[in-house]
Amino acid sequence: MSGVIRNTNSLIEINPINKSAVILCSGGMDSSSLLALLVKHDFDILPITFNYGSKHNDAEFGALLKVCKFLKLRKPARIDISVMFTHFKSSLLQKDIEVPHGHYAEDNMKSTVVPGRNSIMLSIALGMAQSNDMSWIGIANHAGDAYQYPDCQKEYIDYLAGAFDVASEGKVRILSPFVNIDKSQIATIGNNCGLPLEMTWSCYEGNLEKGHCGLCGTCVERHWAMLKAGIKDKTGYQNDPRVNFTKQEKRDLGIE
Repeated sequence: MSGVIRNTNSLIEINPINKSAVILCSGGMDSSSLLALLVKHDFDILPITFNYGSKHNDAEFGALLKVCKFLKLRKPARIDISVMFTHFKSSLLQKDIEVPHGHYAEDNMKSTVVPGRNSIMLSIALGMAQSNDMSWIGIANHAGDAYQYPDCQKEYIDYLAGAFDVASEGKVRILSPFVNIDKSQIATIGNNCGLPLEMTWSCYEGNLEKGHCGLCGTCVERHWAMLKAGIKDKTGYQNDPRVNFTKQEKRDLGIE
């Protein structure tokens, strides 16, 4: 089998004795849906998450604890790498840089890129997998991420899988089953697996008291995904995310 799983159908081809995985998870809709999907496929899961100093880290972690409890998973290992990320520049990290509002396809969203984030986190996951005799590393990157995040693209994951194959002597491979689908399809998967999507957290501003802002790129994409999937969005938004939908998205959804 290839060093990368790129679709959900291939999960059934994995030998049951190799169904063990370290999963990068944040508490967001994508990684939570991946956890729910792998639970459905009877994986032995070690959920890991990272405190990298982002504005929404604590809000995400609170959501992740609820998701793991709901799915009857072990408590996620939270790894603190925040000191390292004080040397990196991103609107998700620096208090003096505002999180941009708008659609993910807009140029201002480039400020939300966190340099090296997936490279660092996946490398740590490799060490966790090797240390715990687990066969897979799971990441919930998807086709929509390719707008702004180079380290979520299929080509990047493929190259990294080759390096990890060498580093682990062929013992650890990468699960990236959402790489060719969009967030609405992920919402459908999570919903079909029985995951209460409102339990997850997306907003980059991370304001637990006020709820999701409704205007940042990830709030906009979250709401669009729910509407496109035909799922009632029970998320509490401060503002209507539809104001930042593209004209085409509005037409497709019949709201313009």
